[in-house]
Amino acid sequence: MFAAVHEHARGCDVLVMCAAVADYKPKQVSKNKIKKRDANVSLELVPTRDILASLPKQDRPYVVVGFAAETENVEANAQKKLQEKNCDLIVANDVSRADSGMESDENEVTILFRDGEKKKISCAPKKIVARELVKIFENVCEKRLTKKIA
Repeated sequence: MFAAVHEHARGCDVLVMCAAVADYKPKQVSKNKIKKRDANVSLELVPTRDILASLPKQDRPYVVVGFAAETENVEANAQKKLQEKNCDLIVANDVSRADSGMESDENEVTILFRDGEKKKISCAPKKIVARELVKIFENVCEKRLTKKIA
């Protein structure tokens, strides 16, 4: 996935980085099946490559959208990720709630922009939330294009 994102990123207008495949992977991979036994088994995990953080920081011809699935301090953690990963905007999502997010057909998100602006999409079916997000992404692209022309 890392190579594919870097290969195709320059050809897009908006790069939506909505989920990591995994944040960690096993440090060692067994070539053979690990047989079941009575003793506990421990795995040492190491971080995976961070595709979002690896993107160019300067002169990007595309808008970078990050997502922050958080369980606590949702906006503060999303704001930190926005800055550290150099996103143009980030969609903050409280995944600890039972009534929205991962285990629900509805969601509620807050979009944080690099310039400090903040927009909230109230709890709604995910299809509606997705449509609103696309409109916001389109608007950001339009503003960027208008700024370059002016």
